[in-house]
Amino acid sequence: MLNDQAIQTYDKYGKVTVIVEEGDTFSDQLVMLNVLISDIFSISTVDSYSALNLPLGSAIKLPIHFLNEHAHRFAKNVEGIKLGLILSHPRVVSAQLDQFNQTLTLTSQGSGECNVVVYLVDHPHIFDVIRVKVSSIVKPLSPVHLHLGGGVSFKVYDSSDAQQFESSPQSQRWSSSNPSVLQINPTNGQATGLSEGSADVLLSNHANAASIVHVSKVGYGQVE
Repeated sequence: MLNDQAIQTYDKYGKVTVIVEEGDTFSDQLVMLNVLISDIFSISTVDSYSALNLPLGSAIKLPIHFLNEHAHRFAKNVEGIKLGLILSHPRVVSAQLDQFNQTLTLTSQGSGECNVVVYLVDHPHIFDVIRVKVSSIVKPLSPVHLHLGGGVSFKVYDSSDAQQFESSPQSQRWSSSNPSVLQINPTNGQATGLSEGSADVLLSNHANAASIVHVSKVGYGQVE
């Protein structure tokens, strides 16, 4: 077995050579580790600058890579790296880091889009941005823009048939967070815009809004 004795030599480039000897003698049993000491220059995640499409209620794990100025990755599971998270819309996505801050777990909470910023706490100018788009099983997709007095029918998308849209089962009920702005039939999902403003369309088996509706007046009409 290897003991705790080691010889370290440093060079001017910040590289450390660690020589571990066995049995208090060098003989032929040597372990040499070359360790390069440098600063974190950038953070990189998989598909960070392209939108990730997540189904509602799903989760995904993304690896976080720390790179030096030559774009070389550091060793995995390094302790002492402090990361921070900023979420533009926490109602859409929740984020959690592992104990080594090298894996990011994103869990969809509601339909919409969210920017997730991962940054070094000690050096906030070193960061990466992940754009996440969460799709709902409800159609039409959020956000929905509806003119005053107009109507729209919300349906639950049946993933077993890409061409089929079904009304919500008897166990599901539609509701509006602002009935004075948007009125919706709890059974068939038929909604009508009553006044200007915004309202969340809720489905009884969803923890968050199934869709967001903006009701406004018609400003002008255009005929092609």
